[in-house]
Amino acid sequence: MESVFIELDSANDIKGYKVFSIGLLALKEEEREGLLNQVREVSKESNDLQSEAEYLIGHGDWRAQIIGLTLGIVFNLNQNVILDFVWKRIKSGSWITPQLVGYAKLLDNDFSYNAESLLSNLQSIGYPSEKASLDEMSQYSSAKKGIAWLNFALGKNDSMDEDQIGIFHTWTDNASEIINSTVR
Repeated sequence: MESVFIELDSANDIKGYKVFSIGLLALKEEEREGLLNQVREVSKESNDLQSEAEYLIGHGDWRAQIIGLTLGIVFNLNQNVILDFVWKRIKSGSWITPQLVGYAKLLDNDFSYNAESLLSNLQSIGYPSEKASLDEMSQYSSAKKGIAWLNFALGKNDSMDEDQIGIFHTWTDNASEIINSTVR
């Protein structure tokens, strides 16, 4: 699939962004409005924002994932479908696991149940052996990150890095403001 929000090269790697929304939800309200208007303007080129958001959240690049989350929030897309992609991304790992967990906590009515279910699954991933492949090492590392952030969101872990906690709270607070200002 192609997206109106990202530009791909011949190998389907991201080479550019039409909307750079990485900091979108970390900005103060007055700074955020200009970027939100940019997102709205580029979105006019899309025939299917729901599919765009799903594609971007499922993409391996964390910057595309942030744009996908932003679309889900700004345009009040089908949250059940978006949340399915978010939970899969948390499970498979991402640089933006804190934001993914925050999104799920804000919008999933069954967050506690789903988080506990995923925790059980992630905790079953054992420490890789010395001969483990890079994929096995990456899976273990992603699982540990997911476990830490899910436990944090459930109130079971308060030993996270203060800078990361600050990013988590700023992002979820700003996302909550946008959600509350959008007619749902």
